Amino acid sequence: ISQEELFEYGKNFPKWKKNQIPYSIPRIKLPTSASDKEKVDQILMECKRRSVGMYYEDGFFNANNRSSWNPDYMSMILCKLLSKHKIKSSLIFTTNNYEFRLDDLFMKEDINPVVKIECDGDFFYVSDLEALTNYTEIDPRYAGNKGYELDIYPKPKQKGFREVTIPKTTTDFNNVTTTLEVALDLDSLKSTVDYHKKMLGATKAMEIYEIVGKHDFFNAFAPNFPEIKFTQAVMGKSYVEKRKKQLSDLEKSFSEDRVEYIKNSLKEEYGISNEITFDNFKLNSIGFSSQDRALDYALSFSNDQFIRKVGPNYILDAGKLIGSQVSFSETEKTNRQYSVFNPFPRSYTNIIEIQIPKGYRVKGIETFNANEESEVGGFASAAKIEGDTVFISTNKYYKQVYSPGTDFDQYVSFIDCAFNLTQKQLLFEKIE
Repeated sequence: ISQEELFEYGKNFPKWKKNQIPYSIPRIKLPTSASDKEKVDQILMECKRRSVGMYYEDGFFNANNRSSWNPDYMSMILCKLLSKHKIKSSLIFTTNNYEFRLDDLFMKEDINPVVKIECDGDFFYVSDLEALTNYTEIDPRYAGNKGYELDIYPKPKQKGFREVTIPKTTTDFNNVTTTLEVALDLDSLKSTVDYHKKMLGATKAMEIYEIVGKHDFFNAFAPNFPEIKFTQAVMGKSYVEKRKKQLSDLEKSFSEDRVEYIKNSLKEEYGISNEITFDNFKLNSIGFSSQDRALDYALSFSNDQFIRKVGPNYILDAGKLIGSQVSFSETEKTNRQYSVFNPFPRSYTNIIEIQIPKGYRVKGIETFNANEESEVGGFASAAKIEGDTVFISTNKYYKQVYSPGTDFDQYVSFIDCAFNLTQKQLLFEKIE
């Protein structure tokens, strides 16, 4: 499609009539004393709540079937609400960078609208808004993309598009931080782990739909945003009761699936081959608002595969506590032919605290200090002993989205460094 065709399409976007949008447009009353930022928070949160209407609740319980609003309709609804409440906004038309560049040949269906909102010096880039997306974060499919921008409010006077670039994100913006507090029981050879995981930005996408259920979503809204209620006069009492039972069963099934997902994730992350159970699960934050970006949860689990006895002493596979790491065969290292693609810049942080059992001292701590950095990413690890606790901290990060195959050695250097650390051990030596 041509720029001229796209411009005509864009001009008509906010003018679509109600009967052309199969979703109701929320009526939101905002106090006149509210700042633009507070108004935007209210508007976007109400749109998110409305996206989980009764006709979409089944999908909320299925991680593979979480339907967002149609992006075009969502953008039109936002445009109408933002204009009504006099919030400076614009539309950016771009493409999914996993599939196309804007310079490529494409059809109108390949165009993605991104709503740009300006308030109190902040900019939001809102795309595919639905229950669990965070509107303060930039979708990695569009980050760094070229786009064509059209003003929505104030009323546009432009005769064509402005060519713009959507901001990129950074390694810190897309981060996973895992904290482990490890207590060793030498008699049973078990390690008890207090596990805490916090995800920011695009790194949440892999887990948020497996961890967060419908009740978690609505609990985060309370008390300012009440749950959508069934209208008995319209639906009929028998249907409402039947529907409530269906949703209760779905919630129970989701909770059971979440337990299995967490178990399998822990086994894969730490190379655990036997069965695993966990308790004390707590969902601290679902990470869908501007006030709190993090998906944050904690739990406790025990395992007997980290520590073993050697004579009077014990060996702990402490390197495994940083989680599984990518490794390459020698053939892969020497015969790489393809370029490297990362969906977004990101980083992984580990903070590990290991309690030293009474009557023992630790050896091998120096092997946990490492540092390897290149233009495309890096890995760093530092370890120390303070009092009766071993502290190990690591950080692994990927800076580039695309890299030519000739740069593959730069990935190998720090990825090997991280993998080698997983093979390191600590010796707990009995004090005579």
